[in-house]
Amino acid sequence: MAPLTIETLDTGPVRAQTRSRWFFPAVSGVLLAGLVVGFAKTFFLRSLFDVRPLPPYLYVHGIVLTAWYALILAQTSLVAAHRTDLHRRLGVLAVGVAMAVVPLSTFVVVRAVPRMQGRDPATLCILVVGDLLMLVFFTGFVAAGV
Repeated sequence: MAPLTIETLDTGPVRAQTRSRWFFPAVSGVLLAGLVVGFAKTFFLRSLFDVRPLPPYLYVHGIVLTAWYALILAQTSLVAAHRTDLHRRLGVLAVGVAMAVVPLSTFVVVRAVPRMQGRDPATLCILVVGDLLMLVFFTGFVAAGV
């Protein structure tokens, strides 16, 4: 039997832990990238395309939700980098942004109903109730995170 040395120790779990700690920042980055790509034509790069004008409240909604996704990426990256001191301080701003997301998103959902007239009422109901239910879950998850 060989003597136990640093070289013979199994470092598998340590490597797995190092890789897995970057899972949440990676997922947050993918979500932020999906947001930017998905709304590039209608929000982020709208001056390059021929699209309908947006009402001002949708600009505010877009800015606040983009800030939320950017904060999630920052927060998960700070935890992965073991900077929980900064994570907690930035969390105060994140709570404020989250508190803005709920009423703004509710307003956007309610204002979307007249624009979706002509659709199947059952589909419209599912969209509205689903979006509002997601805001309830969002509120609960943010509260649990705080």
